[in-house]
Amino acid sequence: MLPAAYLSAFLCAIVVLPFVSPFAVTTSSMVKLVTFGTVQFGLGFAAHDSWTRLISATSSARIVSMENPLAPLWVWLAFNEEPTFAAWIGCGIVMVAVIGDVAITSQRARTAVQQAGARSARLLEQSYWV
Repeated sequence: MLPAAYLSAFLCAIVVLPFVSPFAVTTSSMVKLVTFGTVQFGLGFAAHDSWTRLISATSSARIVSMENPLAPLWVWLAFNEEPTFAAWIGCGIVMVAVIGDVAITSQRARTAVQQAGARSARLLEQSYWV
């Protein structure tokens, strides 16, 4: 999957090349952009790709869904570019939705485990006395 992501990023760069003026960016800004892209995309994707085997698909989906709402925060921290109010509202909506989903799913899982434990205990109790 990692080679496909690299190929995708490379092809995207080629597609947008006619629409940009690459020499309008200063050297220091280009270093920041390359560093930010490598850290944000490269290391994040490599970590996700290598750890996906260790967690459930739903947990993986939740982690990935947090990438977009956290992007304005990372840009603000890395480049001191303050996000708009609408960006913060959008981040908040997605974060609340993900946290709410985690809370509801966790509660359902706990309830299911408790019910399964109670059923198992009743079955063991019945089979012991039979």
